[in-house]
Amino acid sequence: MSNLPLPEGWTLTINEPKWIFNKFGYYYPKEKKIDINPPIWIPRLFWLRKLFIYLISKHEIYHSWGIVGCKKLYCIMFEMEMYDIKYKDVWWEKFLSFPFQLFYGFRLCKNHEDKLN
Repeated sequence: MSNLPLPEGWTLTINEPKWIFNKFGYYYPKEKKIDINPPIWIPRLFWLRKLFIYLISKHEIYHSWGIVGCKKLYCIMFEMEMYDIKYKDVWWEKFLSFPFQLFYGFRLCKNHEDKLN
């Protein structure tokens, strides 16, 4: 899915689309497994669902390499829980960050890029 390969021994599973609004992807470090849950409400039109799956996979693969969430809206690793744990898995974090990440090219911020290298 992503340009970055999975770490050794990890698996990635893309589940059937469901009516979900919250957690689109999970990574399980103990099981070395990533689950992607594409929402059915994202249409297949113009490969939108494939793009969505690609971006969520990219985020979760970075987690599997040890990259944690980020406070920067433009970083693909942005997670609201980095501000406060009560914001863990809020549905609106995706919509809040999407325009910033689109403009930035769905990349890592400089800090996370340095950690990955």
